Amino acid sequence: MPALLAALRDARNGITHMGWGRPSDECRGLLAAGVAYIDSLLPELAKEPEWFWENHYDVCKGLVEKTTDELKLRYAAKIRRAQATFAKKTGSLSASEKTAVVASLSAAPLPSRWLLHIPAQCPACESPAFISGRDKSGDYGDIWFFPRYFGCRVCELALTGPELDLAEMKAHSLRTEEEVDDDWEPDFD
Repeated sequence: MPALLAALRDARNGITHMGWGRPSDECRGLLAAGVAYIDSLLPELAKEPEWFWENHYDVCKGLVEKTTDELKLRYAAKIRRAQATFAKKTGSLSASEKTAVVASLSAAPLPSRWLLHIPAQCPACESPAFISGRDKSGDYGDIWFFPRYFGCRVCELALTGPELDLAEMKAHSLRTEEEVDDDWEPDFD
């Protein structure tokens, strides 16, 4: 157990020192991410955040809440801007013209450094769009998709990082229901 606690404290210290010499808004986001990361590890150690953070618990809790609130406000503003862009592009079109414009604009994913693209529906304009990210092999042959970027050509919405979580674009298995073998059991021999 002491080795696990030492690793946890090292993670906290490493994350804290990464903010050295950076602008305060970047530091706040970095520290909030570090606090949230460490808080997610504490249940594995059967420890509560109050125990780990000691006198700094209220500051850490407030930092995460403030950063989360700011992120939600920025996300809502992005959605509103994208909806306004969509209205400007399609507001004067007939239903059939609108359908044709949406189909042509949404046909290809936006360029992204992530090569894997998964179809998705845009949270702002509800047009077809793409989430790009990476894949990773999981246990028992599963392939998992980890979203890293969302882009919609129709309303020009782009999301990254925690914004993807707010849009409910989370990691998921790429295995389809048809591929599931209910009789399969792992071979532990």
